[in-house]
Amino acid sequence: MKWSAFNHILCSGKYGYFIYNSSSNSFVKISEELYHKFCSITDFSNENISTILSCCTEDLKNILYKCNIIVEDDFDNQFLLKKKYIRNMLSYSNSMVSLTVATTTACNFKCPYCFEDGIVPQTMQSDVEQAIVDYVLQFPNIHIAWYGGEPLLNFSSIVNINKKLETTDTYNSLTQEIITNGYLLTEDICNFFANKNLKQIQVTIDGREAAHNRSRIHKEGLPTYQTILSNIDTALKILPNTMFAIRVNVNMANREEYPLLYKELSERWKFYKNIKPYLSFVENYGLCDNRCLDSTEKINYVKELRELGIYETIYPKANHGICLANRYSDYVIAPDGSLYKCWADIGRTDKMVGNIKTPKNITNFQPITDYAFTYDKFHNDKCLSCFMLPMCDGGCPHNRYEQMKINPLRPVCPYKLENIDSVLELVYENYLKVKSILKDRNTI
Repeated sequence: MKWSAFNHILCSGKYGYFIYNSSSNSFVKISEELYHKFCSITDFSNENISTILSCCTEDLKNILYKCNIIVEDDFDNQFLLKKKYIRNMLSYSNSMVSLTVATTTACNFKCPYCFEDGIVPQTMQSDVEQAIVDYVLQFPNIHIAWYGGEPLLNFSSIVNINKKLETTDTYNSLTQEIITNGYLLTEDICNFFANKNLKQIQVTIDGREAAHNRSRIHKEGLPTYQTILSNIDTALKILPNTMFAIRVNVNMANREEYPLLYKELSERWKFYKNIKPYLSFVENYGLCDNRCLDSTEKINYVKELRELGIYETIYPKANHGICLANRYSDYVIAPDGSLYKCWADIGRTDKMVGNIKTPKNITNFQPITDYAFTYDKFHNDKCLSCFMLPMCDGGCPHNRYEQMKINPLRPVCPYKLENIDSVLELVYENYLKVKSILKDRNTI
């Protein structure tokens, strides 16, 4: 038996002393005395572990075993191999293929932080639409995310592809979502999707009316806030089975807006269960004048929100580091049919990997290799030695690539390890909140 490599000893000023294990995502509360004993150990050899266990009750010993804190000698290695195996299986699986389809790179907005700034506007033509249909028909289950630019500027391509697929067996297994600024989300468009398997609509609102209109800028100078909210009101009535994800991009300039907006929107849509505002910290692609929050500021911001009764988390859930960028059959499809492996790469010729018209003829393997292997968490010595590996997705493959291309020694952690105790304290608070909710339900 040995001390797991995925353990972390934690002292919380609010909740006491814990051992956290990321392979089981478990917190085990311990006494202050035992905490100091564990902290004093510099060599977690079997002999030292035996000495510590002799101070534990039988109940505590059983908990330590159950939560993977004390494990068999080969447990950690086998656990890591299994994670790699599952990750590779998911990367090459064709049981579900996800496509992000940009019907156009044109947009009616000019948001200051948009990473697509400077891309030449293109609109999808019928030959690309047919090529997408032909590709989709090769797979049993397909998910399409309609993307842009603003995808609803070329709604006709969405209609055409749906009509071509409606006559096929594949259509029954097709799920869809729309990533839109919401300005063109009209009643007619919602009615079109009313009998389609539209799982989600993502709309971005960047603060209350004045702040939003400064950030989500219409190219003709029109205010956008009220139009978007009115469109969402209509869509909620027509699409009761579609989830509405209201994304709020937060940076230093609008950080005070989110809690106010959250409460306003929660009140406005309190009778709907299929809509939720959530925050997304802005990533700086070199175009935004407003400073982004660093890792420490993000954690402190989440803590501030909790004091206001708004529970957000920046802690990654257990997953295998899988996204469109490192799944074999998944692509981002530009309006001209060009294939990419990341949303942020559209329009960059060095990142284009092929064309949907000839999907088997991949012409550029570099981005595929970089995103899937070279810069992933399973090929980074620092990640492999980190106790958080099982519960960390490794961060965005695109961001990892961009950071390490500049400096191979640059830290690529989604969160600075010096802040990890604060992050874990937030996770424990989530656990307490869920436990309280379940207790309340059981007493009703």
